[in-house]
Amino acid sequence: MKMLIEAFVTTIILALAAFICASFINVELQINQVKDFQATSIGQIETSNFDPNVIAQCQSEAARRGYTLSLSMTKNEEFLRCQRCNKVFSKDQSQCPICHSLDNTVYAQDRLAVVNITYKTKMPILNIEREGVLHGYAR
Repeated sequence: MKMLIEAFVTTIILALAAFICASFINVELQINQVKDFQATSIGQIETSNFDPNVIAQCQSEAARRGYTLSLSMTKNEEFLRCQRCNKVFSKDQSQCPICHSLDNTVYAQDRLAVVNITYKTKMPILNIEREGVLHGYAR
């Protein structure tokens, strides 16, 4: 009888340990999903050249998933690039200083945005809920 009780208690303890380990794995999966979403959002923002519509779309997708995406521009200087000689020069000048062309396009240089995603992880078995923040940079 003693052996039966010990086996039963051991089985219960092992099952409880397995459920707790599964909860930790679930939390890691939740954090990995946030990291994947962050990488995707940063890629979309960079590819769109910081288009406000794409940023709003990423923020709405984050809200749909239960995250909060905030973006803050740190530095954004605009220069002109000559179409002929590919020279980058100040926006104060109206023509290229090398070939004197007026065919110039706006060129953003030193553009950097900090992308913060706030998320919550839950471990229902232990009734734990934590909030975390991931920081990333879009250039």
